[in-house]
Amino acid sequence: MLFITILICTSSAYSQMVVKLNMEGSRKLISGDTRGAVELFKHAIQIDANYPKSYFNLGLVYYKQSKFSIAKKYFDKALEYGPDDILARYHHGLVCFKIQKYTDAVTDFTKLIQLDPKNSNYWKYRGLAQMRVRNYEQCRSDLKKAISLTSGDYTLIYQLGRSYLYEQLYTDAIKYFNEALTLKSNYRDAIAERGIAYVYTGNIKGACADLKKALNMGDNSNAVISLITSHCEN
Repeated sequence: MLFITILICTSSAYSQMVVKLNMEGSRKLISGDTRGAVELFKHAIQIDANYPKSYFNLGLVYYKQSKFSIAKKYFDKALEYGPDDILARYHHGLVCFKIQKYTDAVTDFTKLIQLDPKNSNYWKYRGLAQMRVRNYEQCRSDLKKAISLTSGDYTLIYQLGRSYLYEQLYTDAIKYFNEALTLKSNYRDAIAERGIAYVYTGNIKGACADLKKALNMGDNSNAVISLITSHCEN
């Protein structure tokens, strides 16, 4: 009985130490001391390798440093020991999106939507991941749901336009680029891509106006410059 009591007390002390290390590491991360944060989170893992929060926090450090492949490794671990951790699942989905593992991102955000169907970010990122794998119908369904939950976010309306542009449905693309520009008139990306869509609908005057405006706003992309060169310099 004495041995069991000592074991329980020791285990409790270790658990408290792990929690304390994670709290201290989080404070260091907030203050910008990423090296100190990493040391504390790794120390916590050495004490208790089954505590998911340590892996999540360590993954978060690398995520903030844009070291997405390393971050994914730790988010994987966090989900291994805490499969219902919503924050770990969300950041795992974001990392998968960043490293172009779009099918995995869709899986993550689908699970999150099942847990919280009113979170617009889950619908947004699943929709964007669906766009990357050319599942345009599902992409548009997800983005429209996200838009309905945000009272008309112009960036989401723009992405909806892009989904039509990528599928070469130019008239529909223009409709949504116009809608986005109604909400934010100087939205450079929407201006540029509306110009591209105009080219393919034969509206060269409108295309050149948009493409030149986007160029003057700092869009030096090959698409904009090549279309100006080929259609707007006569």
